[in-house]
This record gives sequence, C-alpha cells and structure tokens, in this order.
Amino acid sequence: MPSYKKIKFFIDGYTPDTLPIGRLAEYLKQFSALVGTDADVHFEKVGKGSAALISKAREEIVPEVRGRIVGARQGTAAPEAVRADAAIRNLLYQDKTTGRIKEGRAKILDFPKPDMPQYGPVAEEGSLEGVIIRIGGRDETIHIHIEDGEKYYKCVTTRAKAKELRNFLFDVPVRVFGRGKWTRTYTGTWELSEFRITDHEPLNSDEIQQVLDRMRQVHGSGWDKINDPLGELNKIRKGSGKVQ
Repeated sequence: MPSYKKIKFFIDGYTPDTLPIGRLAEYLKQFSALVGTDADVHFEKVGKGSAALISKAREEIVPEVRGRIVGARQGTAAPEAVRADAAIRNLLYQDKTTGRIKEGRAKILDFPKPDMPQYGPVAEEGSLEGVIIRIGGRDETIHIHIEDGEKYYKCVTTRAKAKELRNFLFDVPVRVFGRGKWTRTYTGTWELSEFRITDHEPLNSDEIQQVLDRMRQVHGSGWDKINDPLGELNKIRKGSGKVQ
C-alpha cells in the first residue's frame, strides 16, 4: 500500500462553517496550481478550527511538492506555480487575513499580513503587444483579447478600429496604443484592469531580427554567442532566459 503525508493550507480568517463554497473553490484552484495539477496530491477535506484545506500526497513526491511551493515564492518554480502563489496572497489580502502551508507539523510557507497597500487604479497612456485571439461584442464597445506569451490582456475599442484589427486575428502580432487603468497589488505588481485601444501597428519578425543584429554587434553583449537569439529573447520576455 502506498504511504501518504498530509499537506495542509490554513486560511486563518475562516472556519469550515464560515468559508463560502465559491471562495473555497477559488482557494482550491490556486492551491492546486501551486502544488502542481499533475502531482499525486488529492484533496481530502476542510479541517476544523481555522479553515484548513487538507490534502494528501504520496510520500515519495512530497519533497518535489515542497520544493515547488517554496520555489514559487522565490520565483524559481514553474510560471503557473508563481502565479498561483501571488493569487493566493491576493485572495488572502482581499479577505483581510493570513495563511500558511504545513506538511504534517512542519511549516513549508507563510502567508503573512501584507505591508504594502493596494494602490490605484491609475489611468495612463501606453501600449501593449501580442497576438489578437478574440474580437467580439454586440454594442458600440468591442472587446479585444490579446495574448503575449504568458500574459493575457482584455481590451476594448470602437467598431471602426475593431474592423481594422480583425485582419490580424490569430496572425501577425500587433502593438496597440491607448489608455489603460492599472492597479498596484499589495505584492508590488501592477495589474491591468482596462485598456481602451485607439491605434495600432503591426509587428513582424524582420523588425525584431534587425534589432537583434544590432545587439549582436555590441562588444561584450553576449548575444553574438547565442545560436537562437529569437528563442532566447522569447524566454527573457517570459522571465526564463538570461544572457550570460
């Protein structure tokens, strides 16, 4: 028979009787992403006292799960784990409470009370880049969804501008210009809540290649030693690459 260990995520501001089912689902979704959806970790129950989301993990994978949880806080784990750690901290911040993750009696990670207040929203002119993956809407305000690697932006624009942008749907990357509303979370990151597109321009790999060619000519930059500069640039944009 396989041997299991308990992994408990305590949410201090709730008890099993006061934790709403919708909020439970949100916490479970992010906790699952934090430990790894492919890991052999199974939700068991909500424990007594402070609401404790109790899961069990096969003993042999516990070190891997523990390393992923700690690595998420340090920013060295998989991107989805890092995002889940930030999402859990944001949920706890919204609920004005703290939390912690324990393996048996040993503490793995703390979610202390944040000391950086949320700020915003702040309206600012700017630009976004990526591939348009959705255009829709029935009224005068059309919704545009843009994907840039791991990032995903929800924008709005006019019908006239949407007709121009539909030529780039699922195809050529674009840079869109407009006015966005940004909010700084308690973790210090800025999140986009709204972006209204007023103009755009297409992007292409030729422009990027010209920039890379100039960078490779800079003495000591390190780019001249990289066989796949476009691939490396994409890694850097996603936070996983580094020029030596």
